[in-house]
Amino acid sequence: MEQMDFSVFWPQCQDVVARYGCDGDGRSRVYFRIFRHAELLKLGRVVGMRNLLRAVETSAQLAPGEVHFVMHGVPIVYSPLSLWPQETFLIDADGVYRTAYSIGHTLVDLRRGNNDHGEDLRGYSVEQLAPDFDLVRLYERCVDQWWRFKGKRSFEEEIRIFEEIRG
Repeated sequence: MEQMDFSVFWPQCQDVVARYGCDGDGRSRVYFRIFRHAELLKLGRVVGMRNLLRAVETSAQLAPGEVHFVMHGVPIVYSPLSLWPQETFLIDADGVYRTAYSIGHTLVDLRRGNNDHGEDLRGYSVEQLAPDFDLVRLYERCVDQWWRFKGKRSFEEEIRIFEEIRG
């Protein structure tokens, strides 16, 4: 989402949450999920960086792979890309266990290990499954592979983004 779109979206999001955000028991039904840390900066530019930082500092609750906070009455779930996403196990039609976001690429490109632009896609493929595979071991391997492939770089970017939010 571009910054201008975000500026239009945010007041509309607040209206939707105010109108439909809770069920009859007061439980949240509507929330905004952020996966990309650049979206935090866009939100900060709309609401003010200090306001965003205050909201995170005063209302943040941690859950596995997520940070929950409230900004202007809108529940926000931030899922940092540095952490292994809590997703279902991705086993493609070719029987290869793959990491999150592999579905953004074709099976042909994933098998080849790169796309037409030369982007290295090998990190998405963890292991060809065998009849006796150990899901726990495979999951641990996938978490480690995610960190090497995408996680560490995302973590470094997240640190930079939060430094920018802090001003």
